[in-house]
Amino acid sequence: MLPPGSACRRTALRLGACAAAPDKMALLFTLKMLLIRVWQDSVGSEESEQAGPVNSIHVVIFRKWGFIQMFDKFAGAVAASLIASSASAAVVGDEVTGVLTALSVSLLDETTVVTDPGVEFSFSVGSGFLSFDIAETAVTVIYNLATFPSVGAVTTWDVSGFDDQITGFSLASGKANLIDAVSFTADSISLSVADFFAVNEGAVNTWIFDLETSVAPVPLPASGVLLVAGLAGLGFASRRNKLKG
Repeated sequence: MLPPGSACRRTALRLGACAAAPDKMALLFTLKMLLIRVWQDSVGSEESEQAGPVNSIHVVIFRKWGFIQMFDKFAGAVAASLIASSASAAVVGDEVTGVLTALSVSLLDETTVVTDPGVEFSFSVGSGFLSFDIAETAVTVIYNLATFPSVGAVTTWDVSGFDDQITGFSLASGKANLIDAVSFTADSISLSVADFFAVNEGAVNTWIFDLETSVAPVPLPASGVLLVAGLAGLGFASRRNKLKG
């Protein structure tokens, strides 16, 4: 635990702020500052002041102990991990399960991997079809009744198993009067299409739904271990240097 008022704690808090809105240069600079503050605390203010301006302190430290290459690899790995963890979500590649029901009867129950382009779920209706296509930021639903006069009942699509957190699912285009319900949870989406007659609404209807996702907050244990190991090594080297002196 870093002391509440210490420079290390303030720098660590800045590191957390950078992780929330990642920028590689900001992360690298903040990591350097964190290690510098730990060094200052460990060797004392007198020696750290002799090292000169902050911009040259890290050069003195890492040249003195030969840590330049090790730090670059360490800081780069942590920065890359933080940036990757905050990257935009990607549903493509998720393994999802799709269920289509009508009058409480399951018409389709399949598990597949989301691909784009590619239709994930399709149910044949005579020479026509009902399809459910998932893309990166949208879902396209097509009801092609072909020669059928109507769907015959309210149909409901339930698709679950998304890896990333669903934050929004709403109708973007298509006949809103034919959509009975739209809902979503953290890892699933659901919609119901009303029964309709082709003579009134047309044999082919297409709806597009906006799909919004975000990467679920995940701790960074690997980066944390690297950070602790790096700080511990710096502290050990500092103590050893003081003993030799």
